[in-house]
Amino acid sequence: MRNFKLYPGTLIEKLSWGSMLLFSISILLPENYRNIPLFTLLLTALLGLKSKTPSKAGLRVFIVNGLLYLILALSLLYTGDLADGFKRITVMASIGILPFALYTVNGNKVLSNKRLEMVFYWSFLVSVVIFYLGVFVFTFSKGFLNSTIFEHFTERLNSTLGKYSLHPLYASLYICISICLSVHVFTQSTKRAQKLFLILCMLFLTLVLLMLARKGAIFFMLILAMAYFFIKLRKTRYSYIFVATALLGLIFSYYIEPIRLRYVEFFQSFSTTNVSDPGSTSFRLNVYKCALKSIFESPIFGYGLGDTKHILTSCYVQQQNMFSGLYFNSHNQFLSVWLAAGIFGFLALVYMMYSNIQLALKSKSFLHASVIVLFLGFLMIENILERQDGVILFSFFINFFAFKNLKHKPTVEKNTYNRAIS
Repeated sequence: MRNFKLYPGTLIEKLSWGSMLLFSISILLPENYRNIPLFTLLLTALLGLKSKTPSKAGLRVFIVNGLLYLILALSLLYTGDLADGFKRITVMASIGILPFALYTVNGNKVLSNKRLEMVFYWSFLVSVVIFYLGVFVFTFSKGFLNSTIFEHFTERLNSTLGKYSLHPLYASLYICISICLSVHVFTQSTKRAQKLFLILCMLFLTLVLLMLARKGAIFFMLILAMAYFFIKLRKTRYSYIFVATALLGLIFSYYIEPIRLRYVEFFQSFSTTNVSDPGSTSFRLNVYKCALKSIFESPIFGYGLGDTKHILTSCYVQQQNMFSGLYFNSHNQFLSVWLAAGIFGFLALVYMMYSNIQLALKSKSFLHASVIVLFLGFLMIENILERQDGVILFSFFINFFAFKNLKHKPTVEKNTYNRAIS
């Protein structure tokens, strides 16, 4: 990195990229500090507002990606539980802040810097690898690196790391995004040492993903891997590495009992009618039934952002044998938005994803499309916009790629990565 020069733009542009690079290492920050990049980026956007170059295309992306937040905020006008509603809309603030912030940043031509784009990808990837290496070091220091590591890994990640604890689903999301970024960086690199390092990173992250045993995350990554294989790798020498890695992953999953049982339960849940000991998939199917039942009772405006918990709980109470009086969220962001803001919120989210898929296809960027597919999949299995770790990741990457690729003209940039660090 001896010849790398700091970004030579204006102070506002430097602050913008500084905020983005801070976001790229946010997984290494304690949970209560991970939203700092959000506010530094907002402050930078406000400071640079006057220097923004107007863009009709950018304005459209800003409106489409920010409309959902406005509709959810308006649902507070008719919610019964304002306290819970304000709490939830605050957690989801990045859905409204980041479209504005990156719209302004994009107007200042910051997102068009290819060198720093690659540095950002690299920084995000390495930070995630360091985080999980730290998890293994912690696991070893506490004597947990034994025969029960696969059985209790997710529980320990979720509850024993203090402010660094991470829910397994969002831990999987970080890994999935990192693998996508690493593949992109790999294709831009021409140096063997860099390629070898990236392969090791991908193998390590794949191992952690299998240990987390999140069925949805693994399924989505398999879809992306198959797509990448047939589109990019089928006639290259790397196809052998891909097939070998896939086979090793399947063997690993089969012989590790806690992981294997997760998938056995998944298929059994569709054929069994016994709810005395429901697994996670059985729970989801019954939660969906309650959510849909409630939606049909108020489909136009929903119940308001603060009342969805009470509405679902009233349905769960009627099924004590399944839920035992406990509360579960809808486990589907589309259903949750419909419950909160009615058909208008649902359509806003659907149109946001549709528009961003269109942008990804127009940009002809496999990385952009992969990230959109990942988020679309996660939206269908969890309320990722209602947890800080999920909503910030979603809002940043959705808007980052949308604004970056607005005027994208596909070019072959084989040495972009090497120019960025050499």
